[in-house]
Amino acid sequence: MNADKTRVDRQGILAFVLLVLVLTWPAEIMALLKGVRFDSGSVTVDQTAAFLLIAVNIIPAFAAWIVRATATKEGFATAGLRVGPWQYYVLSWLAVPWIYVLVYGLSLALGVGHVNPGFARLSPLQISWALAASLSIFLLPGLIPAFGLQFGWTGFMLPKLLPLGLWPATVGYGLMWGVWQLPLAVAGYIYSGRPLGFVLIVLFTCALAMIEGALRIRSGSLFLSTFFEAAFSTQARGVVPIFVIVLQPLFGGIAGVTGIVVLGAIGAWLLATTPQAAVDAVLAPPAPARNPAKRSERSRSS
Repeated sequence: MNADKTRVDRQGILAFVLLVLVLTWPAEIMALLKGVRFDSGSVTVDQTAAFLLIAVNIIPAFAAWIVRATATKEGFATAGLRVGPWQYYVLSWLAVPWIYVLVYGLSLALGVGHVNPGFARLSPLQISWALAASLSIFLLPGLIPAFGLQFGWTGFMLPKLLPLGLWPATVGYGLMWGVWQLPLAVAGYIYSGRPLGFVLIVLFTCALAMIEGALRIRSGSLFLSTFFEAAFSTQARGVVPIFVIVLQPLFGGIAGVTGIVVLGAIGAWLLATTPQAAVDAVLAPPAPARNPAKRSERSRSS
């Protein structure tokens, strides 16, 4: 399917958005009405909320697959199903922990966080294990929900919006991603149900979308943005957030104003330095090479 790369596929976008909302919002609202919370101390509720979050994050991939196969019938050429340069993975793996160090260091400096006094009771071995695990084995389970998110948002929605331009496309899908998560925010996800959190979660996803969208486009790989998302989510349960207790989550921490500004600045730099050739490659990916052997076999049979 050779679509005009300057045309916005409104039908595909609408089909994806409606399908994602229909498959997730009713379940989230029912869970909310039954008392499922992300900021509760109940172990049972925490397990239910964790399962709900994983299930919801997988839905965008399913929705994108359905829309590609039925509504748009375009195949998966624009999905970015290639590995991409290995150097990007190494840089992402190294950069994510330092992003957390910067954000939580600023949270300390701005007075919206303090050092966890219980951290001193941890042994060097415990700290080393937590750090090593957050950079390795703890990252692996996060790849599944991360792929669910990325196959839907950077694998489908981002290429659909790219005819509008690089910046509108990345910010646009970030806005949709954030609005989609509003029922989770009501249930206490990230901001413990604070009203200002409903605005911040959209700004947070926009800032994160700028980074992940830029990585997806620059590398041509959906798997890179998946890897970054998994590493980023894993570090939220890593050593740095244990070391620093955020007193005001609306302003400190990775999803507060401090984190949003840092992530937005990094994302803006990545987008500003993204070459136009990389954007064009996503808009019009090369056709898959045909197998010469099969071609010759068809010629002989005819």
